[in-house]
Amino acid sequence: MAGENVPLLSRGADSDGKSGVSICCCPCLGGRSRSKTKVAPIELNMTVVGKENSGKTSLIYRFTRGCLPEQNTRTIIDTDGVDIMRRGKKIHLVIHDTSGTEEDARLRALTYANCDLIIMCFPVDSPEALHNIVADWAPEVRTLCCNTPYLLVGTKKDLRRKNNSKKCVSKKEGEAIARQIGSVGYFEYSAHDEKNAVKSAKKLFGTAIGKCLEMRRQ
Repeated sequence: MAGENVPLLSRGADSDGKSGVSICCCPCLGGRSRSKTKVAPIELNMTVVGKENSGKTSLIYRFTRGCLPEQNTRTIIDTDGVDIMRRGKKIHLVIHDTSGTEEDARLRALTYANCDLIIMCFPVDSPEALHNIVADWAPEVRTLCCNTPYLLVGTKKDLRRKNNSKKCVSKKEGEAIARQIGSVGYFEYSAHDEKNAVKSAKKLFGTAIGKCLEMRRQ
């Protein structure tokens, strides 16, 4: 199990104009000018939840590392920290990847403390997983952190085309459930879209960061 105090991931600047997010290594944020007072970054915490094999870990890896995780990687609690520049603001974002099993519910609940936003993931090729969002995940989040916003994400959207099956959840169905549970929005994502996976992950987390900052201004 990964420790909760994970060192800051050191990566070169990777900027995307449309998402408004740049992932930087530490020196980029600190700057080298001695004439200006360093401004402490805004601290944000997000927790990502979903059943096993929901695609949540691949989403996080695409955003923080730009690649896919090793196969058969089981998550209990895994924490990543990234420094981000967003519209001139320095942000330190901590992302908690959690286990989706009932056995790890107590450990998962620890990540809800001081959480600014929760991302709930389900694979679009599993209507049962979407049902679990309504029956299990949304009630858990509302009970343990009632004032925390959450974002619904349909993962593995590439399987909708590959399977060509009626059993897949449609985008309209996902949007309807998002409204039903009170989600701040609905995204669909594919970590296996090599051309757009990183860009789409930045857009998704950029939107999530925007929601966090909006809530703090209220």
